[in-house]
Amino acid sequence: MLTDMQAAGARLTHQPGAREPDFSQGARAFPHERKWRQPEQRAGVAREDITISRFTYAQTAVRREDATTPPDRYFFSIALKSTRLKLTRGSQTIFDGAMPAGTLYVGAPSKPLCAQFLVLCDFLHFHISANCFPSLQQGTEPLLGRLPRVQHRRQPHDTAAWCAERAEADQLAAAAAENDNVRHRFELSAASWSARAEMLERMANNIRARAEAAQAEWNEEDVPLRAALRAGAEEPSDVRL
Repeated sequence: MLTDMQAAGARLTHQPGAREPDFSQGARAFPHERKWRQPEQRAGVAREDITISRFTYAQTAVRREDATTPPDRYFFSIALKSTRLKLTRGSQTIFDGAMPAGTLYVGAPSKPLCAQFLVLCDFLHFHISANCFPSLQQGTEPLLGRLPRVQHRRQPHDTAAWCAERAEADQLAAAAAENDNVRHRFELSAASWSARAEMLERMANNIRARAEAAQAEWNEEDVPLRAALRAGAEEPSDVRL
C-alpha cells in the first residue's frame, strides 16, 4: 500500500506472472473518468459520501496527469491490472516502477499528486467523504490514543524482594508437600526464584555503586569551582574544571 507518507524513492520490484489475477472483471459497471480522478457529477444531484469510478488508459504514449484531493475527501486507488507508472509530488518521488495488480494508494485531503502513465493501466477509484473518518479530521491524536502505551513501571518479578518472597513461599510449599514429585517441583521453583533474587540484588548494588562513584567524582571536580566562586573569581578561565 502507498500513502501520502510514502518515503521518497520507494520502489516495487514485483514482476507480474502469467497467473496474476484480473481484478477488472467486477469493475465494468462503474462509470469511467474522462479526466483522471475527476468522476462525473450529475447536475442537481448531491454528491454522495462515497463515489466509485474507473480510470483506464489504453494508449502507448506516455500520459501525464495532475490532480489534488478535495479538502473534504480521501482518495483510494486500486490497480486492477499490472502497470508501470511514476507518482510525484513536487520534487518528491512517491513511486516509480512496476505496480502489480491489487496495489492500493491512499491520498489525504488537499494533497496534490502528479502521475505519469508509461503503459496501459486500469484503476478503480474511491472518493470518500472525510466525514466517514471522524477520528482523522482532528489530526493523529485520536489514533495515538488507541495505541498501546509502553509501561515503564517495574514488574513485581523484576524486584529482588518479590523474588525472595516467592522463593520463601515455594520452600514452605515444598516442606508441606506429601508427594515427592510435587515437593521436587516446589524445590526447583524456590531455587530458581532465589537465584533470580540474588542476580537482581547484585545488579542493583552495581548500579548503586556506579552512581555513587560518579557522584563522588563530580563532587571532587566541583570543589575548585565552588571555591573559586566563593573567592570571587573574575573570569571563568581562572577556574580549572
